[in-house]
Amino acid sequence: HPERADIPETPPIAELVKGYKGREAVATGEVFDPTPENIEKRVQRSRLPSGLEMALLPKKTRGETVVAELTVRFGNEKSLVGHTSATQFLAILMARGTQKHSRQQLQDELDRLGARLVPSSSVGDLSFAIEAKRKTLPDVLRLLGEILREPTFPPEEFDILKRETRDTLVKGLTEPSALAFREVQRDLSPYPPEDVRYVPTVEESITRLDAVTVEEVRKLYAEQLGAQVSELAVVGDFDSDAVIKQIGGILEGWEAKVPYQRIARPAKTEVSGAHKEILTPDKANAVYVAGEMLPLTDTDPDYAALEVDNFLFGGGPLSSRLANRVRQKEGLSYGVRSQFSADAQDKSARFAMYAICNPLNIDKVNKAILEELDTLLKEGVKEDELAEAKRSYLEQQKVQRANDSTLAGILVDELFNRRTFAYYAELEKKIQALTPEDAIAAFRKHIDPRRLVIVEAGDFHKKVSSAK
Repeated sequence: HPERADIPETPPIAELVKGYKGREAVATGEVFDPTPENIEKRVQRSRLPSGLEMALLPKKTRGETVVAELTVRFGNEKSLVGHTSATQFLAILMARGTQKHSRQQLQDELDRLGARLVPSSSVGDLSFAIEAKRKTLPDVLRLLGEILREPTFPPEEFDILKRETRDTLVKGLTEPSALAFREVQRDLSPYPPEDVRYVPTVEESITRLDAVTVEEVRKLYAEQLGAQVSELAVVGDFDSDAVIKQIGGILEGWEAKVPYQRIARPAKTEVSGAHKEILTPDKANAVYVAGEMLPLTDTDPDYAALEVDNFLFGGGPLSSRLANRVRQKEGLSYGVRSQFSADAQDKSARFAMYAICNPLNIDKVNKAILEELDTLLKEGVKEDELAEAKRSYLEQQKVQRANDSTLAGILVDELFNRRTFAYYAELEKKIQALTPEDAIAAFRKHIDPRRLVIVEAGDFHKKVSSAK
């Protein structure tokens, strides 16, 4: 049961407003309808001499807020061999100290400005997400400039990060969720250990992490980072000309010695189905994960249908076939979902299903999920169910685009994919036009239950002892 909240008695109004001076008026912002067409009309795109591609969407926002996302692409399939573990430290360590500011001073500055700067990096790219206000954006970009061009990679900060990462990995040795997802990923992406796309086991990840040094991270930065292939999106209340000028100055002359080349990750369609069990003693919850890879991009003629199929099957946040059966009707799971995503450049799409349940119910969960998948493949979808899924899916997309941070992320991705919001306008038209016949034809063509890699992780000793 949810805990009851104690509601205090209401004090007299006079007491509440005593000493109240009033606040500065908050800018209200404009009403902006985030349809693909409206976004496309407003976006200003340009390219700087450094190589940076920019997408700027200035608009009036409540409280004069502005968000930005910068992504820098680096390295290639050969240059990053042996350095995949080090790449995860790049962005975060860059933001832990510069020639002018220590980690604490950077944080104090951001606090003073009421701003956020969140670093992240993976194999081949790093990103910085920013939240600021119109007045503070120039100062936040100045700090970002230091982080990009003058990082000091403090050894003591590296040691802290390495320890934290190790603790998380060690915890993952017995976590059903971490183990199940990783195992499915390993099976669906079978590369040799020396390949940058290889998915290591948790134990291998710990061994690789232990070998990373701060010098290795510094060297990666010195040799492989530069602005030649980078994207910036800014959304909200800001002065476009000022941002272009400032960011141009920051990135000028920043060139990587090693050429960037996108690491291709096409779907490995030769992977055959599997069903595995991982024992995690004394864990209260079990985790069920199933997935398969499909050789298609997000411009494939069947992509629109597969998006909606997944939404009605298990991707919708409120109601879906999986949720109705596994959670509502049979009460077997605390949470159940399906997921579908496709890459823009590689023929690589993934269909996955996952659930959290009591270990005693794992067999019933597996049975219910596969039965629902089978029913959809055999019987297809009805007109009214499809109409509701289409409406709900398009509404969800619109709500996501109404979030400026999400929108900045999409703008960055599409700069990299060299396309505009015309892609999304076209996709919405395809979704509107879908018939039940289209929807099920695509699902039957691409989804094969026999090719699913299924992994169950949990304390299944309980299952055995309770069955006796």
